[in-house]
Amino acid sequence: LFKRLLFCPEIVGGWLTDMIAHGGVPSQRAVDYLCMISESKIEDYRGAYGTPHEKNWQAYYESQEAVFARVVNLKGTMASLVTLREDEAERAASTAVIWKTMSAKLRRPFILGLILIDLVLHVVLMFGFRNLAGITPQIPEPGRSEFLSSATIYMICLHYAVRFVCECFAMQSVSNGALRGHVSNLWNVFDWGAISCTFIATLLNDVDNKTRNGLDAFVVGLLWIKVLAFLKVVNRDMAVFILSLGQILKDTRYFMFVLLVIILMFGDMFHIAVVEKDDGAVCHDDLDSGTIEDFCSSNWESYLRVYSMLLGDFELDELTDTTGSTVLFIIFTILGVIILLNILIAIISDSYEKATLRGRILFAKARLLFVAQNEALERFLKPRQRSPDRPCAKVKRAARWITLAVVLFTASIAQAYIILTCVELVHSRRSD
Repeated sequence: LFKRLLFCPEIVGGWLTDMIAHGGVPSQRAVDYLCMISESKIEDYRGAYGTPHEKNWQAYYESQEAVFARVVNLKGTMASLVTLREDEAERAASTAVIWKTMSAKLRRPFILGLILIDLVLHVVLMFGFRNLAGITPQIPEPGRSEFLSSATIYMICLHYAVRFVCECFAMQSVSNGALRGHVSNLWNVFDWGAISCTFIATLLNDVDNKTRNGLDAFVVGLLWIKVLAFLKVVNRDMAVFILSLGQILKDTRYFMFVLLVIILMFGDMFHIAVVEKDDGAVCHDDLDSGTIEDFCSSNWESYLRVYSMLLGDFELDELTDTTGSTVLFIIFTILGVIILLNILIAIISDSYEKATLRGRILFAKARLLFVAQNEALERFLKPRQRSPDRPCAKVKRAARWITLAVVLFTASIAQAYIILTCVELVHSRRSD
């Protein structure tokens, strides 16, 4: 009788979202319920006795679809799942009902529009910053081009800032736990850091073109990595490739510490062995060997040289000038190159295998956060028929209209930038 109740759509309601957002045992029981309705079988619908007929199968699928449809139409389900512990969130995201819910919500026109806008804005942001940093080919009237690139970058950064604030308000309307999960998420922190660094780098380039100090190169790298953050929710295989990097870094953290200690140890040993040989006579001679010169220079150069030797950048003749350096070279190649690198390969292989086995879970978890953010933002921006005339409600209405205006204006600026840039490139081609 209890299993038969799993096929009654009337029992699905707001209690499910409330239990998920509550945390603790109630959230675990809510996830158990999602697993039960996802793993239900026809024997649960009609009993284990007898052979099911075609009508039984049809009724079973219709009842299951009705229950799934009620879960899909629940408000705040995705945002409430963000508040769960990591293992519970993965368990819930991998269920068939939540998978169907995420697929349905990703097909909504509002979310598709946001994805398209984000894609266009990020491409324009990357191209505009590359043009400002001098990476793209020179086009006529560089002053005008730089001004247009800077204005576009500032507007896109403003768009992302306003959107981030609205997402925080939307998550807070679900629960404080959803807000904490949204703010503390590593990918959100990384995205906001990339946009902040882009704004700062553009500001420094406008104030003083010489005050860059490698910041432009760092920002370009962040913007390219932000592309990976977008791709991880597009395809399951790409999600495994991208998210497995985090698993590999996590599994190799202790190995990296041991490797760092060994590099420092051999760097100091090589430096002392070379410098103290014949009271430093080797270092005072005219050195044709870059390796010995690095070991004679400083500890920092010695560390870098040991790291390059670990990667295979060495010549045997350069390390046989002294007996000490020869002995250390043999020990280093056995310990560092043969043993440690093979251990690293084994750790990476094991980590990637675990990520591959958890591919569906990783992909579902990545999509869960993406859908939760956009669903919460849609609920925040969607106008309501009746809104009380309270100050808080008026502020929310004003925030909705401001956000919509910023999104539309930013999209218009991006389109204008693309058109004007294409026109200038065409004129430059004709003039050549």
